[in-house]
Amino acid sequence: MDEAAAFGDVLVWTMRDRNPANVFPAADATAHLRGKVIIDLNNRDYANEVMSDKARWFDTSLGEELQANIPDVHVVKAFNTVAMEALDTSAKSLQATNTQIFLAGQDDAARATVDKLATGLGFECVDLGGGAVTMRAAEALGDIVRPVMIRQGKGGRANIGIRMMDAPDLNLIGGREESKYH
Repeated sequence: MDEAAAFGDVLVWTMRDRNPANVFPAADATAHLRGKVIIDLNNRDYANEVMSDKARWFDTSLGEELQANIPDVHVVKAFNTVAMEALDTSAKSLQATNTQIFLAGQDDAARATVDKLATGLGFECVDLGGGAVTMRAAEALGDIVRPVMIRQGKGGRANIGIRMMDAPDLNLIGGREESKYH
């Protein structure tokens, strides 16, 4: 695992363990990771942390915890709003269905790198920007889509995304100003 970490510029963190010292056997567990982009695609444990009375939504995100444990890397939260089956889907099919993923992380260049990678795989990317709040939002989106996948029986093909509506007729219900969300 140390060799793989040393080789890649962009790494995918799939372990739920947020402490690299528990994953890499080297004395300096983060030496191989410094300066790299790490894609964190993890979500909280569905049964024990999302759908229980102990849910800790918005306290902190798994991505934040990973970033805190490895401060010399650029963590980007991504791919956590799609089931892993999406990675076995052709780019053509993902593009035809406008399958979106959400990106969040402190570093603009790291998010751009992951955007380029994901777009090449066929995903449409929604960049939530930087800051802890955006990582929490991305993880919450992953938590929101899973009940649709699991409880409603939609399975791994369910996807959450942003869609644009047609422009409103502001006079339809008596007239009002257009929102300032742009």
